[in-house]
Amino acid sequence: MDDEVFALYTDLLRSVGTFLYGRRRYEAMAVWETDAALAAQSDLTADERRFRNGVVHLRYRPLGR
Repeated sequence: MDDEVFALYTDLLRSVGTFLYGRRRYEAMAVWETDAALAAQSDLTADERRFRNGVVHLRYRPLGR
């Protein structure tokens, strides 16, 4: 993904106050909260990490499983 698309995607997500994830997606996205090296890659990834750390992340499990 080029920098312009990445920045546009992050800007679009700023209107979201809560992310609702299934278990596998939650585990895949947890890297944004835990891996400081990811934020160090560029100003864009640092901005993405700050944004993702500022919203609520909910993990759900479907009933009956």
